[in-house]
Amino acid sequence: MADTSVAMSTTKADFFAALGLYQDNPEDCRLYQRMNEEAEVVWDVLVSNKANRKEHALNKPAPSFADLTDAAIEEAVRGITDNASEQTRDLFRRGPNSKNGPHWPAKWVLYHLFRNRDNRNKTRRGAQASPSAEQSNVPAESGAGVAQGSSGEGQSGQAYDPIRDQ
Repeated sequence: MADTSVAMSTTKADFFAALGLYQDNPEDCRLYQRMNEEAEVVWDVLVSNKANRKEHALNKPAPSFADLTDAAIEEAVRGITDNASEQTRDLFRRGPNSKNGPHWPAKWVLYHLFRNRDNRNKTRRGAQASPSAEQSNVPAESGAGVAQGSSGEGQSGQAYDPIRDQ
């Protein structure tokens, strides 16, 4: 079988294409959402345990993907694939021999969970975010305003999260 893996930095469209999914198919979008939800469980454990961080990031309140040890990332990817639901298992377990490593879809989703929770996606390149967008923790390009209420909080009184609060 040909290697259809994609690098972690590629777009969601490329990720969908590599998995044979279609962004305009509601069922494929639900499957992608399910993949994110399953990976989020592992993400929560990963960021809450400081033992998973490199030494320079031990005191950071919110680590980035680059702040994690390779062993922690590998364990997280195994956790995602081992605990995948019947609906997502085959997608998460693709690519054991790919150039982007074993189970690259699980690693791609995990990486993008970090990207969607840090400040890099708050503004478009070269554009300034409006003060109201920065204060509400909503990405400037979304144009969606605050997810729930006017305090910038999403579900469960937590900060807005683009994956969870879709």
